[in-house]
Amino acid sequence: MIQSQTASSYVNGIRTANDLDTLYEKIRTLFLFCNKNDFGYNSSLCAENGAIEVLYQIVCKHMNTDQYTRTKQEVFRALGVMCFSNSQVAQRVAQNEHFNIVEISLETSPEACYLISNLAAYSWESHPMVLHLVPRALNIIKVSQSESQKSWCVRFCGQLSYNKANKQYLLKTEIVDMMIQTTLTLNSTVGCCTSFASLACLLSDNINQSLLVTIATPDILDLVLRCFRSAIRGVDFPVGSRVYYTDWKMAAALDNLCEIKTIRKILIEYKLLEMVNLILKNSGSVVLKTHCLSILWKLCSP
Repeated sequence: MIQSQTASSYVNGIRTANDLDTLYEKIRTLFLFCNKNDFGYNSSLCAENGAIEVLYQIVCKHMNTDQYTRTKQEVFRALGVMCFSNSQVAQRVAQNEHFNIVEISLETSPEACYLISNLAAYSWESHPMVLHLVPRALNIIKVSQSESQKSWCVRFCGQLSYNKANKQYLLKTEIVDMMIQTTLTLNSTVGCCTSFASLACLLSDNINQSLLVTIATPDILDLVLRCFRSAIRGVDFPVGSRVYYTDWKMAAALDNLCEIKTIRKILIEYKLLEMVNLILKNSGSVVLKTHCLSILWKLCSP
């Protein structure tokens, strides 16, 4: 009850803000409220009190007003954090009639890129609504001077790669070439790990295995395993980045990598077998354990 009243007061504070600085601070307060590690509970409360509509209205009203630039970026951050760990809210954000404002802001706003990354991560129901943004995201990765903007777009494309329903569409784009380049050159551990996991999901079939073997250096495989360990423990990777990977998604990427004999040997040397056995002995989601059983079977194959 108290949390619900708090959410209502934060949303009303945004509605009634009468100057630019107050408006920014009210949106910032809502962002911090939804940013708590509560599995999206606060985000649901804010959405129930009209936060999504109120935030979109602010951007619509001031889309071309320069002095509102900082406030608009905070709106995208608030919408993005509301999508975090909350598929229902994420779907509502993507389905809003004003979502096109997010689309046209991607090239100029890292916060808009953060928003679509969280949408792709937490609402697979929204994938059909955002797949058409992939060429745009790939172009941002290619030309942007902002490492954060590039990293969020890499994560957006990477999250879409985990969904097998998207595979055929994605393979028709330049995603493979871009993810290879990102894996090999991006100065971001986050971007490198995400792009390689994406390739593992897209290239594990027999036709493309040789290409995946070329990219899967021992250093990159070590990076992916360290990321997997962090995901299992529920901590950010790298430490301090506030980027959290999903355990079963990393397991899915490793499951695909284990299709390839030469890569299997390296993963065994890096103690993946011990990690998988430990997961299977302890608690974990059904989908995580399903991938771990598949990994175990492949690692034990000749």
